[in-house]
Amino acid sequence: MKREQRHGLRKATAQCLLGGLGLALLTVVCYRLHVNPTTVALLYLIVVVLVSLGGLLVPSALVAVMAFVCLDYFFTVPLSETGLSEWLDLLAPVTFLGTAWVVTRLMSKVDQPLDHRRAWGTAVGDGECGPRRHLPLRPTGDAMSSCTQILDDSLVATCGRSRDP
Repeated sequence: MKREQRHGLRKATAQCLLGGLGLALLTVVCYRLHVNPTTVALLYLIVVVLVSLGGLLVPSALVAVMAFVCLDYFFTVPLSETGLSEWLDLLAPVTFLGTAWVVTRLMSKVDQPLDHRRAWGTAVGDGECGPRRHLPLRPTGDAMSSCTQILDDSLVATCGRSRDP
């Protein structure tokens, strides 16, 4: 096995274990405190997002499934049984897996080399303001200010106007 493959396997295993431990800790605390199932679902979703930030889909999906099983078994009626008896039982797996997939997909885009992202760019579609243009993606410390700056630059470049009135 190559060194990179072993590193990827270790990373995936560590993400699964940490996510599982986080879910186990939340389950014990919330079960003893008799926390509302909806609140527990949101806490589990935070764990799924944190694992998904690692950028690997398999550990994220496994933690999402574990979160659903824990939620269903410990917090939905009938307790200590799995099954699809409440609306939360139907919504939770879709939400957990969908969130894991979206966050992992976004993180995989961030991991691409900067030159590849610049070549790919962010396209502004053809419209009344002018022809299609590509916006360069610039790494900055603050994501929100970076997005705002990109929007301002694109509006000035394509339409000749700023978003500020």
